[in-house]
Amino acid sequence: MSFLTDDALNALLDVIGQNADRLLVHETEPTTYAEATSGVIGEINVDSADYTKSDTAGGRETAAQEKGVVADSSGTDAYVAQVDDDNDRLLAVHPVDASAGFTEGLAYNVSGVTIEAQDPA
Repeated sequence: MSFLTDDALNALLDVIGQNADRLLVHETEPTTYAEATSGVIGEINVDSADYTKSDTAGGRETAAQEKGVVADSSGTDAYVAQVDDDNDRLLAVHPVDASAGFTEGLAYNVSGVTIEAQDPA
């Protein structure tokens, strides 16, 4: 594909921003909704107000940083999954920029998640 309109790229990003209910922190990469919603180290409720979109390379959407996430269990964060609980969908999975150890019951900051939809080459 040599061209894709910014409207199409933005629509792709809007599906995530308008439907994501939670960011889920994982040690291993989930590939299904069932995997994403089990074995969670920590979780953050999100809604469309947590997302901003800019038009740098066709469109980019970022989940805002959340503070005070209490770890559900101990482990090392490696991935953040975005899920749509209303429709039992795994929307996106991202590796974290810098892994850190989580200890059950302690509060942590989870950095924002950036999704980029690049213009076709």
